[in-house]
Amino acid sequence: MIEKRTFEALDAMNIADMEDSKGRVAACFQFISADKVKGGCKVAMGAPESAIFNIVSDEVMPVLLLINKKDYEEFKVKKEASND
Repeated sequence: MIEKRTFEALDAMNIADMEDSKGRVAACFQFISADKVKGGCKVAMGAPESAIFNIVSDEVMPVLLLINKKDYEEFKVKKEASND
């Protein structure tokens, strides 16, 4: 069996969500804070209140993505334009 790359899997999960609304993937864009800590940094992000139970019950795993904001906006517009 060949495993998909991380973003291929996330895209497939997102497409499946558009078909059946099971909530496999959610994007939370609300940045709260970032602090330097020993060995790196700690980043706090906002998420829906229901996420607490899902994280604690190990139903979902939080993942922090750091993306180039300018490139994201450019790729997002190109993708939307190609869907017309």
